[in-house]
Amino acid sequence: MEFTMKMLAYCGIYCEQCSARVAIAEGDPAYLEAFLEKYRAKWPELSDWDCGGCKGQNICGPCKIKDCAVLKNVDHCGACDSFPCEILTAFENDGWVHHRQAVDNLRSIREY
Repeated sequence: MEFTMKMLAYCGIYCEQCSARVAIAEGDPAYLEAFLEKYRAKWPELSDWDCGGCKGQNICGPCKIKDCAVLKNVDHCGACDSFPCEILTAFENDGWVHHRQAVDNLRSIREY
């Protein structure tokens, strides 16, 4: 898999590695059934689900981070003059390990 900035979410999560996206690509029936059960009201059929990441179709829903990045016209929060801001710091410290990793991704991108 080749890295593409289009699939880097504003927050630093790499959407290409989303567990739902990987399960669909690999055809994992157990995961897919659990996914559909959780999101059936939003997407009655898997054929309705074709996420292009938060810069594409964005099926994850409303996001303060995305709203802010779009308003500031940056490709990701690491490109923002206010990095890391209060919104991103709260995201990084909300207890979800992949959120902390996402912000670490942004730090690495800034250093690079």
